[in-house]
Amino acid sequence: KKNFWIRDLNFLIIRYFFLILIFFLFTSHSFAVSFEKNCKVPKGSIKIIKIDGEKYTQFTLKDKDKGGCSTDKKSRSGAPYWERAELAQRNTLSKNKIHEISFKVKIVEGFKGERETFFQIHNYNKSAKSVYPSVMLKFDDGFYASTSTHPSNLQLDFMYADQKHFHFNRKDIPLANLKSEWQYLKVILSKIDKNTETGYVTIYLNNDIIFNDIKTYFPKKGTPRIKYGIYRPGNLEGNNTSQILYSKINVNSKK
Repeated sequence: KKNFWIRDLNFLIIRYFFLILIFFLFTSHSFAVSFEKNCKVPKGSIKIIKIDGEKYTQFTLKDKDKGGCSTDKKSRSGAPYWERAELAQRNTLSKNKIHEISFKVKIVEGFKGERETFFQIHNYNKSAKSVYPSVMLKFDDGFYASTSTHPSNLQLDFMYADQKHFHFNRKDIPLANLKSEWQYLKVILSKIDKNTETGYVTIYLNNDIIFNDIKTYFPKKGTPRIKYGIYRPGNLEGNNTSQILYSKINVNSKK
C-alpha cells in the first residue's frame, strides 16, 4: 500500500507541474520583436555590429541629421527641425495583454543636450493621423538649448489626458552615471482600459524600479508599438554627435 501511495503522489506531482507548464505556454509568449525603418534615416546612422559574437544595433546621429518623417523638416515644438535615426515595430502590442519589454543599451557618446529620446511606446494607425507617443524615455538637461552646460538626467514623458499634453516625470539619474556601461531596462505595460483609454507603465533600470505604475493615456485611434533609436530637436547652433547601442528587444506578453 505504501508503494501505491508513493506512486500516486509522484503521479499527482508530475501532473501538477505539467498543468503549470501548459498554463504558462498558453498565457505567456516571449519573442524578439521585428523592426523596420518607417521613415527615411540619415545615411550610415543605423548599423548592425557584432560584439563577442552577439549582434547589436548601433544608432548614430550627427549635427543636422534631419529625419525623413513628414514632420521632421518642419519647425515645431520649439525646434527649427528634428533629427532622427529610429526603427519602428512592424506589428503592434495588443491592448488586451500585459507586455514586458526587456533590452539592454550602452550610451557610447553624446546625449548631452535637450530632449534626446531613445525609446518610445508610440501609437499606430494606418492613416498616421492624430497619433502621438504615449511613452518617451529620454535624456534632458532641463533647458531648451543644446549648448547648455547643465548635466542631462533621465526623464520619462507620458500622455496623461489627451493626445497633445505630456507630463514630465524627471528622475535624478545623471547621464554620467549610465554612460559607457551596459544598462538593463525593462518596461511593463499593463492592459489598456478601452473605456478610459488608460494603462499603467512601470520601468526598471538594472532591476530597480525607477518609474512605478505611471497612469498613461493610450488613444482609441491608435494601437501601441515600440520605437527606438535617437530622436531629438535640431539646433541651428549645432548638436553634439550621439551614439547608442541596443541589444535585441524581447517582449513577453500574457493575458
